[in-house]
Amino acid sequence: MRRRKITLILGPGGLPGGAFEIGGLLALEDFIGADVFDVVDEFQGSSCGAVIAFAIMSRFDTSSLYSALHQDHPYYFKLSDFYDLNLKELCKSALVFPVHVAKILGRLVGRDNVKLYERLMVPIQEMPLSGLFTTEGIQDYIQRIIDDFSVPSLYGDFCKKCGKDLYLLTTDLSSGEPLILDPAHHGKMEIKKALAASATVAPLFKPIEISNSNGKRHKLADGAFAMSLGIRHAYERGGSLIIYFNPLKPTTVNRNVRNVFDIFEQLYRIPAHTRKVVSEIDHVTHHPGTLIGFEPDTDSMFHNLFRSDLRLDYADHGYLSTLNKLHRDYTSIRSVFERHGLSTLSRRRMAELLRDFEPGKTLPARRKSWMIVEQNIFSSMFYHSMGMLENWLTGFTHD
Repeated sequence: MRRRKITLILGPGGLPGGAFEIGGLLALEDFIGADVFDVVDEFQGSSCGAVIAFAIMSRFDTSSLYSALHQDHPYYFKLSDFYDLNLKELCKSALVFPVHVAKILGRLVGRDNVKLYERLMVPIQEMPLSGLFTTEGIQDYIQRIIDDFSVPSLYGDFCKKCGKDLYLLTTDLSSGEPLILDPAHHGKMEIKKALAASATVAPLFKPIEISNSNGKRHKLADGAFAMSLGIRHAYERGGSLIIYFNPLKPTTVNRNVRNVFDIFEQLYRIPAHTRKVVSEIDHVTHHPGTLIGFEPDTDSMFHNLFRSDLRLDYADHGYLSTLNKLHRDYTSIRSVFERHGLSTLSRRRMAELLRDFEPGKTLPARRKSWMIVEQNIFSSMFYHSMGMLENWLTGFTHD
């Protein structure tokens, strides 16, 4: 019999998906009455889910992550933090492009059967441009967390200090195979670079290059291209309970597929979700009672992957859809959780949470004021005491 080991998998989905996962994690914490960091033994993430897992392991708790969805928060994630133009390669391509055009036109002049656009396609394909954007912005954002929370910058040291491992899903564009980064084999890699590799949506963003122990170079991109969630790998590492959040579902409504961007997003979602479904069916068939997953209830999550203006709505949807799943499958989920030493809310209390939920109001009521806590024993004792006092006063006023 396997020893108790809980793995939390946070899937891809851009800014909307990240907001969905934050809301879902808040619902899960309400259900078990504990912070996910305290009950999870290891984390696995892809794209936005990788960054959220990193933040939680840095002790950027879930309520503070929800606060960061508001524009007045110092950690509010702006589009400018993500869309960092690849100016170096764009300028290089602009300089080289006319040379290619002149060369191709000169070579093909007089060949009437070759159309002009065919001549232009060759230099376009040869442009030295590996992505419109770089990941410098996201790496700078992660560096802020590293500095403010006093966590190590190297992958291996980070996991060692947290006392828990973080596995990052990537796609190796050099081989076409999935590659899972882990602290044992990639411990000397900067954690911000490893996270950026998992979040690189090619070809919009320039792939991250790394070298293995043999000096071979690998170009890494978003793990969703090759693996999606990596359920099998989590189980093979000994996970006796695997909990996943997967915001990346394709739409089933025709009106949502209107333009080239919708088509691109749908084509990105379909294979990722198909791989997830196949992996999940296989896992549940062979290892029943070891997997619990949460996804959006409706098509409301189908928007541009990097759309930021609806992130609070996405968090609301993540919270509500997770509560719905927990309430709908209450008996089976409670049995699995209790088997792993997790307490749960009563079904009556779950029904009350669902009944009283108000979009745009329920989650903001739990928002924290922001504060960077120094990582030392005296400040920890102080803030723990203040938290107990706050809880006591809250209970006193309610009584």
